[in-house]
Amino acid sequence: FSRLPGELRNMIWELALLDLVDEKPQLCFYRAGCWVTELSPEGHFSLTFDHKRLHPIAVSVPLFFVNREARSYARAWIQERGLQIRFDKETQCLGIYRPVNPDRDTLYVPEARFECFQDEPAALKHGFRAAGVRISGWPRSFMRLAFPAALFSND
Repeated sequence: FSRLPGELRNMIWELALLDLVDEKPQLCFYRAGCWVTELSPEGHFSLTFDHKRLHPIAVSVPLFFVNREARSYARAWIQERGLQIRFDKETQCLGIYRPVNPDRDTLYVPEARFECFQDEPAALKHGFRAAGVRISGWPRSFMRLAFPAALFSND
């Protein structure tokens, strides 16, 4: 491969990156602390789900790990898309991540966190209501939610 002309190698790197489509919907995991209240300019409080507080989603960019030349192309591709390169403490290696997109991604609520998912916004609303502050409606944050089948069984 290194004996190929530079122009041809560059075309190969670019074509390899075209196959990496980061627009696919992904599953992101619910975590507590994402429900927040916001004050509108009119003085009304609203309850919103801040998806920016969720952990970012890993993106597979194998080209980044091939060699120095491939990495430079991959790094430019990563920066163009606003992705982040981070060190993952759990795997002890570099990873590439993108922010959660609530219009595209699915929020998965595991069985162990379902009560928290249900109770957290209600508790926020109740706390404000007890203080005499009115909070308007429930927000539309994610287009798609996923729950484990066990939540729907009669067992």
